[in-house]
Amino acid sequence: MLSGNENPMMVSFKNDELADRIETGNASQNRFLIFGKARRLEGTYPLLLHQINTTMLTWKDLIAFSKNGNPIPDKRVMKTEPEWRAQLSPEEFRVTRQHGTERAFSSDMCSLFKPGLYECVCCGSLLFDGSRKFESGTGWPSFTQPIAENAIAYNADYSFGMVRIETVCNTCDAHLGHVFPDGPEPGGLRYCMNAVALRIRN
Repeated sequence: MLSGNENPMMVSFKNDELADRIETGNASQNRFLIFGKARRLEGTYPLLLHQINTTMLTWKDLIAFSKNGNPIPDKRVMKTEPEWRAQLSPEEFRVTRQHGTERAFSSDMCSLFKPGLYECVCCGSLLFDGSRKFESGTGWPSFTQPIAENAIAYNADYSFGMVRIETVCNTCDAHLGHVFPDGPEPGGLRYCMNAVALRIRN
């Protein structure tokens, strides 16, 4: 079954091509990653693709989202507090459902830099591409851009006497962390995430 942001697409293979991860494109500013393998002599076969956003979000965009409303998600996942407690570990629940923060440098995910996709630990929605992960030195996994413009929602956070932008999963409202305007160019964003809120998709 396809999730909200996956798309079936027909792809042609010739000369016994083996496709593990093929990039193709369409007329919009998006690229597609194909997941799965196809090994046939010739023909056209359906594969499962995931649409990856390549539009560069800026701090100005995120401020506008937090003030005027967030992008519409592809789907919504809603559960009761007892249901979330039953599904998540105590630390996952504290961080994602109670807006907690994990201790800095507490996860090996901070130093993990290899190709991969990061999903929400609560609902499994894709949030980040590992190619956009960088070493921020903060002790929390950091990314420059989300995997899609509507993957994350942004809320103004006035706690602790500061004005920050909280990031939550746009599918299930899980607290992920915060985003700051001190990241690397060209976007200048640093998505500072709690590792416990993320899971690497196998």
